[in-house]
Amino acid sequence: LEPNPIYKELIIDRLARINVEASVVDNAREIKNRLLVCEQHDGAKQLVIVSQEALLDRKQKWREFSDGSLSNPVSWIVLGNSAADSDEFRKSTSHLQGYSTLMQKPFTNYQFYYALNMSISQPEPGAETPALPERDEDSTDFTLSMVSKGHILLVEDNIANQKFASLLLSKMGYSTDIAEDGAEAFKLWRKNNYQLILMDCLMPTMDGYQATLKIRQREKGNTRIPIIALTANASETDRQKCRQSGMDEVITKPYRRHELEEVLDRWLHDEPSFITITHNQVQEVR
Repeated sequence: LEPNPIYKELIIDRLARINVEASVVDNAREIKNRLLVCEQHDGAKQLVIVSQEALLDRKQKWREFSDGSLSNPVSWIVLGNSAADSDEFRKSTSHLQGYSTLMQKPFTNYQFYYALNMSISQPEPGAETPALPERDEDSTDFTLSMVSKGHILLVEDNIANQKFASLLLSKMGYSTDIAEDGAEAFKLWRKNNYQLILMDCLMPTMDGYQATLKIRQREKGNTRIPIIALTANASETDRQKCRQSGMDEVITKPYRRHELEEVLDRWLHDEPSFITITHNQVQEVR
């Protein structure tokens, strides 16, 4: 339960990387219902990640967690802000059953996985909460870098390519939404504020060319989102087709991290031009 969409997306992504299934909820009642369902599965570890802001919200039904209806132990990771202190932490978790760990925002990957490991190990009830390791000055705070880089729409129907691209983007500090075809991409583009679109060309339902044309037709005023083509075909004819549909640049598959990073930096931070990226060369298309 986290109201900040950036933190919410990052936490889901970090859990998915270690094959931990997560459910997103909007209130305390939903948490209670999910935990009751989980109790039907013997041996299932129950972990709740919740913002301290939500815990202190009087509209939420946190007192229900002290009624003894949950028979299995529950571990809690409480996400506090930088001003959170131990008294506030004790106050916010006073009605919770189980073991609680406070993790202050912003936090590093190491701190997140450390807190996760401590919580899942489920120490004895009443055990003192160990302090999380200090933030390493040399480590990258993924939350801050994510906020500073931007939100990207990845349009790709191949699951392996989805995972590869989203992992690279996450490591570079970008948040990502994934669409499996052009029709879904168009709907997401209309609903969200993206800084850039990575568009596969050949997809079912609606391909990347059609989706790009549709987006360009609906753009208003001087607003033009960069659309980068992802394609295994790098012929001049293919590049022409990409440009004619309204795409701004082409990256050929398979690509490497530095190639993708150069393109994103150029379009999101530098003055762009239409370019084709291959493994061994950068050729400007005039």
